[in-house]
Amino acid sequence: MAMTPYTGETLTIANIGTTPQERAMETSEFKMAFSKDFHEFVEWFNDTHKTDFDAVQTEITSHMAENVSQVIYAARGISLDGVQIITGLIGIPERIEIRAIITDWAKASISIGSWEKNGFAHTCYSILTTQGGSVISYSSLSCDVQVFDDEFNYLKGIIQNVTPTQFEILWLNDNTSPSGTVILQIIVYYHGGN
Repeated sequence: MAMTPYTGETLTIANIGTTPQERAMETSEFKMAFSKDFHEFVEWFNDTHKTDFDAVQTEITSHMAENVSQVIYAARGISLDGVQIITGLIGIPERIEIRAIITDWAKASISIGSWEKNGFAHTCYSILTTQGGSVISYSSLSCDVQVFDDEFNYLKGIIQNVTPTQFEILWLNDNTSPSGTVILQIIVYYHGGN
């Protein structure tokens, strides 16, 4: 927003004179001249910029509640290929983040991944801790979640068909069938009153 510069008189006081003889004004006239520039400036500012500032304030206020997030919990048997439908969305998300974990006495597998509305990424990062204590990490640009049963058997999920009320996770097994259950924490980010 461009600001309109003030072009009114700013040197009224300097032009009046310093002694009563130079001023050639009554006291009441002098007081009015002394405050004239300020009053003109306030009137100009209110007429010129107050509506602009009010509009900016309204715009800022309208955006304060625009960023909304939602958390959804789900589970999935990792031996199951196919589509899982996640429901309960409150609009078209800007971003979906999935945090997944498999825990049992023999291993722990964790994955953090995300889907972006703008199409930039299906990305995830996964860590597997085996019973022997070794830690193996993986990263992928082809899926949104990836959990491992062991070094060779994993389930990866790809978010697809996102609508204002739901989305799908296409689950794909690799190699032989892994076993166990993955717990999902899904964080859905919205923007702009979708």
